[in-house]
Formats: sequence, C-alpha cells, structure tokens
Amino acid sequence: MSATKGFFVKARGKLMTGNVKGQRIKRGDLFFVEPDEPIQNGCFALFNASKGTTVARVWINDDTVILDPINNEVEPEILKKEELSRLNLCKITAVAINL
Repeated sequence: MSATKGFFVKARGKLMTGNVKGQRIKRGDLFFVEPDEPIQNGCFALFNASKGTTVARVWINDDTVILDPINNEVEPEILKKEELSRLNLCKITAVAINL
C-alpha cells in the first residue's frame, strides 16, 4: 500500500462553493484532493481556470469534456479533450463540511 499524495483545500470564493451530492458547500469547508487519482466521468475535480480555482463535476464524452461548476450561477466550460492538460485537474475524493 503506497502513501497518498493528497491534500486539503479550503473552499473560498464563488467558484468553490455550491452543491455537491445534495450537500451545500460554503466558504471554509474542506475538499480532500488527490492529484494522482485518475479523473473519471462524473467525478468532482479542482482545477485552475481563467476565472480562478474552480470545483466542478467532470463529464467526459468522446472528444469533449464538460466542466460543470458546483455553483449553478457559473456557466459550464466545454473543452476538447486535448485542452485538459492545461487545467491540471485534480480529483476530489472527500468533502468535510463545517457545521
């Protein structure tokens, strides 16, 4: 069993808050990010976009990828698969909600 290279990221700003699987993510909540985990269809990921650090659900199609932000006030991004490497997508594997 190998050691994980994961880390926590604190939610801050409009691009990192919203709804994840029925849970409201607000500022100060924590995401556990594992950059070495493969990105799969339907998973949540953290990435750097032109607008800033964003949390989105990832939808993978044949030649495109849709990045659907957890904040429904933010428009999804549609990219060609070959454009993904510039975003440095990191898979989110857990969320800790501050009550």
